[in-house]
Amino acid sequence: MKALLSFSVLWILSMTITFAQEVSSPKFTITGSVFDALTKKPVDFANIYLVGTNSGTNTEADGSFKLEVTHWADSLQVSQLGYETITVKLSSAKIEGLSFELKEASLELAEVLVKADPDPGKTLMEKVIARKPFNNPDKLVNYSYLKYNRAELDLNHINRAELGTNSLRALMLHQFDALDTTNRSANLLPIYFTETLTENYHNTAPALDESVVVAKKTLDLPTDKLLRHLEKFNIGFNVYDNWLKIFEKTFASPLSDKGPDFYHYYIEDSLLLDTHLQIQIQFVPKYKYGETFTGMMWINDSTYSVARIEMKMDKTANLNFVRAIQYSEEFVQHAIDNQSGTTLYMPKKVTSAVTFESGLDLLGIPVNVSPETTQLTYVNTSVIDKINLSQNTISTLIPVIGAPLRMDHIEPSEVFWQANRLDTLTVHERAIYQMIDSIRNHPRFKLTTQLIAMATTGYWEVGNSWSIGHYASLISSNPIEGLRFRLGVYSNTGFDEHWFVGGYLAYGQKDKQFKGDFEFGYLASAGPWSKTGLYTRSDYDLPLSIDDELQNDNLINSFFRKKDYLFKRNYVHEIKLYHEHQLGKSWRNKTSIAYREYSPSFDFTYYTSDPTLVDGAKHKVSVAEFNTSFRFSMGEKIVYDNFSIINLNRPSSLPILILDYTHGFKALNAPFAFDKINLSITQFLNLPPKSIFYYSLQFGKTFGTLPYLLLNIPTGSESYVSSRYAFSTMSPYEFAADRFVSLKTRLSLGGLLLDKIPLLQKIGLRERLSFNSFWGDLTPANLNFNQFNDLKTTGSVPFAEVGVGIENIFHLLSLEYIWRLNHLNDPKTQKGGLYTGITFVF
Repeated sequence: MKALLSFSVLWILSMTITFAQEVSSPKFTITGSVFDALTKKPVDFANIYLVGTNSGTNTEADGSFKLEVTHWADSLQVSQLGYETITVKLSSAKIEGLSFELKEASLELAEVLVKADPDPGKTLMEKVIARKPFNNPDKLVNYSYLKYNRAELDLNHINRAELGTNSLRALMLHQFDALDTTNRSANLLPIYFTETLTENYHNTAPALDESVVVAKKTLDLPTDKLLRHLEKFNIGFNVYDNWLKIFEKTFASPLSDKGPDFYHYYIEDSLLLDTHLQIQIQFVPKYKYGETFTGMMWINDSTYSVARIEMKMDKTANLNFVRAIQYSEEFVQHAIDNQSGTTLYMPKKVTSAVTFESGLDLLGIPVNVSPETTQLTYVNTSVIDKINLSQNTISTLIPVIGAPLRMDHIEPSEVFWQANRLDTLTVHERAIYQMIDSIRNHPRFKLTTQLIAMATTGYWEVGNSWSIGHYASLISSNPIEGLRFRLGVYSNTGFDEHWFVGGYLAYGQKDKQFKGDFEFGYLASAGPWSKTGLYTRSDYDLPLSIDDELQNDNLINSFFRKKDYLFKRNYVHEIKLYHEHQLGKSWRNKTSIAYREYSPSFDFTYYTSDPTLVDGAKHKVSVAEFNTSFRFSMGEKIVYDNFSIINLNRPSSLPILILDYTHGFKALNAPFAFDKINLSITQFLNLPPKSIFYYSLQFGKTFGTLPYLLLNIPTGSESYVSSRYAFSTMSPYEFAADRFVSLKTRLSLGGLLLDKIPLLQKIGLRERLSFNSFWGDLTPANLNFNQFNDLKTTGSVPFAEVGVGIENIFHLLSLEYIWRLNHLNDPKTQKGGLYTGITFVF
């Protein structure tokens, strides 16, 4: 080891001396560009190396490079992760305007394991890992920076011969080819493009990473509503973390403390750049079907910090709908203390490309896909500048706290973008804007973009002013209404940025009755959030207010509805005045005052002795109540979309807390005074390397004597559609309580076991376990008040059910068999069943 170290020192010194000697030599300037041989697109971050010297550089975003050398060599080497390396002969008579094409190369594990002994690479990486506490940018107390982001969605490998001449894609390709002549051999069609400028803030105590949108530019099309869904593909993380989160899964970082347990490391080369020697290390997974990457990183030899990293992940990672991901990040030296000369490598540029599955592969059926198959690729580029490392307090560091990301915050002025872009648009990217402007008003283009937007959002857009839908609830069925038809109309920000109005109308073919709701209100501010509205409805309690849950009047729920139990619904007349506002970065509040009348569709009776009412049996229940709810969600990302806040419930180490208080009072025909308090704790936890654990724990107590419809009723399931919000084998209104504890859990193992079975590995199935429980009881007063109803409590034995299943079937479906463990005395009780669900997640 001493001999090896001595040799390394001498080798480094000899290169340094050689470099010093070359400074005084004549300079040669080599320029050119590097392209993908198949797509003809520029290849950025390609390595340009003059063989036999210490001179090298990298290509820019447009594929161009400029290499100034002081020592001539007649061979130039061009390499990039994912491509075959080429070496070409140079002529001193032609060293400017060179053009190179790289062919895609396979990075199969079997091909890279024939390398030399991996111990030197492992030894070097152990030093890199040991220096992580000093090199990790997040070690800083706080810092801020400006980030420019652009994202593009492309159709690649289009077969022009099959398009004909009259199709919409042929029209778009013709226009784009005229604007970007290099695209004629690339067969690529951009269909989405957006630019975003954000101010970003990092703080360690308290832990905080905040992003404030400064401006956003889109193509101004109906399909721009895809932004909310495509944003999740803007991959970015800190490579110094042990575990890197991509979508809903965690992957072992090549710089993880346990990195040698997951990767082989090989020292490939070294390069002298900016007076610093950078050592090139290749890392490959030790095991296939693991949550790992294949790639290269360049390490500064003096600080052991990462100067650049390039990684590739293929479909064996078992991500829904995703065939491959490429990721690269470039770092730049930044002074921490100018007086001492202390520097730190900070992120400068991040590029990621997500290639989606196509054909049968898109359905989860493993097939060999030809490289010529048309596919979708989402490319995202972020450039960071104006890094501020000043040690400010948190109050001065963040000027805006708690502003959700506005989905309609647009800055269309090109003058603004020319002054504020941190990167230059390529000819290809400028051509995207020009192409859309040239065909924007084409009838077929307008219709197609509207249809795509409707398929994504569920609503048909009328300009930017109105949304009509949701199409999934246009028709459904239930035993009370028979066929049910529903259509809603809602205003958008194009109608007014502050005032909103909307509602739906429904009709039952069997009960021949119209129903519906109506809402209007005022959005005072999107950041911090402040919204006031008036809401009224007259309908059965079918529609839900949960973003990631199917409505009860959805056709799928109708098809899978259980046939062997009494369908119980309440007809509700309601009027409610509400106000929502944001209290800070992590706190939101919603307060309302409402009056409701419930008319059960099933047998229900209670008696009242209120002297202001006529004694006797009652069927309808009237209630007047004041409610206030506080939501605490530190670190949870939220977005603002068309007058609504959407919570992006991603796996996090922090729980979401909701405290809910209700006070019922006597007013109009409402005879009941009561108080309710509920507390819920919900959390998604990543359990590396593959698993995700979800739990929801709730506590509640009701003070007062009430009809059981106003007590705590656990959510039972009326269909064989699985839901993490309901007890699957419990019937609706089966139990009631005035104090309760509820627990719902779901453990997604992510293929931890099935990935080890050879025949199942390629299918990408994932295991899922669940356990749900509910305990609740009633005071003697509430038992007596509801004695004439078929009322049950769990007593001393909590209700419990367990489930075992698989998900990721066709990348959409889950199947889970759920057993009910107790409370089986009633012959009508469901003891178990097979439940399906739609799992449209990446």
